[in-house]
Amino acid sequence: MKTLHSLAGGEPGQRGLAVLLAALAVLSPLGIDIYLPAIPAIATGLAFEAGSAQQTISAYLVGMASMLLIHGALSDALGRRPVILTATLCYAFASAAAAFMPSATGLVVARFVQGVTAGAGTVVGRALIRDRFEGAAAQRLLAMVALMFGIAPLIAPVIGGWLAQLLGWRSVFYFLSGYALLIWFVAEHFLPETLPVDKRVPLALAALARRCAAIAVDPRFLMLAGAISLGANGLFLYVVSTPMFLERVFLLQPSQYGWFYIPIVVAMMAGTRTSAYLAARWPAAKTVTVALAGALLAAFITAAVRNPSNVGVLLAPLALYAYCVALAMPGLTLSALNLFPASRGLTSSLVGLAMVVGNAATAGFSARLEGDLQALSGSMIGLAFAAAVGWLAFVSARPGRTRVEEA
Repeated sequence: MKTLHSLAGGEPGQRGLAVLLAALAVLSPLGIDIYLPAIPAIATGLAFEAGSAQQTISAYLVGMASMLLIHGALSDALGRRPVILTATLCYAFASAAAAFMPSATGLVVARFVQGVTAGAGTVVGRALIRDRFEGAAAQRLLAMVALMFGIAPLIAPVIGGWLAQLLGWRSVFYFLSGYALLIWFVAEHFLPETLPVDKRVPLALAALARRCAAIAVDPRFLMLAGAISLGANGLFLYVVSTPMFLERVFLLQPSQYGWFYIPIVVAMMAGTRTSAYLAARWPAAKTVTVALAGALLAAFITAAVRNPSNVGVLLAPLALYAYCVALAMPGLTLSALNLFPASRGLTSSLVGLAMVVGNAATAGFSARLEGDLQALSGSMIGLAFAAAVGWLAFVSARPGRTRVEEA
């Protein structure tokens, strides 16, 4: 059978690999994006507060964080394929289990288990790309994945809203289970293995802990992981708050949430496309610097929009922020993966862990803000500023030696 592995040397193969990796990576955010419009129905169906229902997002993210390090380390030891295939199949079963839960407690547990398997596609996919491609080619492929990845938040809230409204909230989890099974089937037949046996790192817990600690305390890694997580969470803060402020401030129904996401997702897709275009034209550092400066400007513009008369007024600066963050992400991610070439899976896991921990904290924090637009914009400014500081500290630091590989 002709596989993506056999096609990877040409442009069609790169596109096919990008499509498959994007579909795998979508499993993780899909568990949030398609779920958000169903939160009011879940709160009604299981008889608990909408704010408490939102905490099931935190359970999902905590579950994801608990396994991110293991996904990367396992892929460094066993190869990329078996980790992705096993995690995808488990995600399908966990999603189906969530659909049958009769209580809020059961749903929280199911969401946690679902999250445990959710991050493998993203974490291992990044390492897989870096295994096979370098420099501008790797940046272009990451941007292609991000571009297709951006379709998920464009259509997922619409699908989730209509499913919850027409078939009930449990149908959202049936959809997630079916999608995961489909992706597992395609990956089983077409996903290449990119890590040769002679380059694999044995899975020894003591050595893993030492390597993990060495990466986690490396100042350069901390600067980059902080810039990635903080910058992205400036936007995630608004996304996770949509059930509160779209209904309370703008009086939108769950089936209408998709219209809020469309300009943001289109902007993200444009940002990733611009990153791919600039990969061979600008140094990655220049692209990231310009992008993070633009994100900070967009955050200040968002704060200047007080008491918007309609949701469109708020969307313009949010779309600009989304564009700038998407423009910065491929360069930031490659910079992190390039720090430790022999531990790309583990490094990718730690980057993912920083993202998920930030997402979980943001989801919990957003419940306290209760959809207050001024509080949201002030928080976005703080996150964008901290991301820019982390990046500038990284580019200003002298290249240092690392003992990660020896550990």
